[in-house]
Amino acid sequence: MLSSAALKHTFRATQQLLQTNGLQTDKLLNCSDVVCSSCLPAWDMESYNSCTQKARALYGRAPVNNCKFRSPIGKQLVALVSLPGSGNTWTRGLLQMLTGICTGSIVCDSSLRIEGFSGEEVRSAAVIVVKSHDASLQWNDNRNPQQKKGYSQFEGAIFLIRNPFHSIVSEWNRKLAKKHLGEADNSHIKTAGKEAFGTNPGWRRSVISLLQRWKLMVIIYVIKS
Repeated sequence: MLSSAALKHTFRATQQLLQTNGLQTDKLLNCSDVVCSSCLPAWDMESYNSCTQKARALYGRAPVNNCKFRSPIGKQLVALVSLPGSGNTWTRGLLQMLTGICTGSIVCDSSLRIEGFSGEEVRSAAVIVVKSHDASLQWNDNRNPQQKKGYSQFEGAIFLIRNPFHSIVSEWNRKLAKKHLGEADNSHIKTAGKEAFGTNPGWRRSVISLLQRWKLMVIIYVIKS
């Protein structure tokens, strides 16, 4: 995972590249603190409020709003699909900083909502992309039974690929550190005989589960696409 300092450096380098190529980025990158809630469908507005309140209660402060929602009219709904640990959040952060438009997610992650990912649990074209670590793009939501779920709702998908070995280690670090940035100790990669999955049974289960998810994603988004 990249540290927030590395993320800022990458953002500045990208901004300089855009300016070098004659693109005016001052207005493009001027994110507003005011959330354009009028752009959200009713069910997304309810999800937005629920996730915002959850983050506020958990962290004891108001969540940051550093992006805007766009009008979903005439816009395509695109999924950003990846194996956990592949840089999905990092990619979303770059997209938000470069466009000022929010990115969404299938679920609400309070740790991301509190830091400025206003589109947590927003699943409409009011956001540029919708994050998912589920190959089927499914979710459970009884608030809007009429809303399409899964493949049938999305008009396109971006499959974000990282070497699965690095993704699996990165996701294990996230679970142990309980945050999206940081590193865990290396005790989980001590080998144990032929399995070489380490002495921690949780590490072995995590590897097997993530490899199965990786295989399914490759079948759906590469082989059958």
